[in-house]
Amino acid sequence: MWQCVEGGLVNGRKLFCDSSLIEADASCNSVVDSQGLKRYLNPAYQELETRLEEREEKEKEENNNDPPPSSPRQNVVNERFTSTTDPDASVVRKGQGKPKLHYPTHRGVDGAYGVITATVVGPGDENEAHRLGDLIADHRINSGWDAEIVVADSKYGTTAKFLDCHDRGIVTHMPF
Repeated sequence: MWQCVEGGLVNGRKLFCDSSLIEADASCNSVVDSQGLKRYLNPAYQELETRLEEREEKEKEENNNDPPPSSPRQNVVNERFTSTTDPDASVVRKGQGKPKLHYPTHRGVDGAYGVITATVVGPGDENEAHRLGDLIADHRINSGWDAEIVVADSKYGTTAKFLDCHDRGIVTHMPF
């Protein structure tokens, strides 16, 4: 990538962001219902899990002055089902096909000559908007340029991301 920067193929000014799903290398047969497994836990582990859940609730109550952050995970299915061989992969239905295990790859592409300057991989059911800041930061690190304009689809266009880009002096072209 640095050869592209040194060769003048990256000017860093405009950054296009998008993602696509890639299938995880794990069998759908490895997906289990995690709620159904709780009954098989050792009682000591059940007690530990109960304490951890109580602690999380207490922390949420203590931080109730702040607005709740929107969850990067958006698929309720993945709160219950998990793959035993690849727990980071998420069950996602792509189009009309059967649900499969996936990861999204987020890419930041420099507008000058289409050179990919940033990539981020996350869980398959993660909201794309939560990766926009990472793409902008990675673009800066990898290209040495601050993006002045960010172009992305509506999945990235949340109010928080518009405000974040505005605060950074970045012009956005994203449907709301």
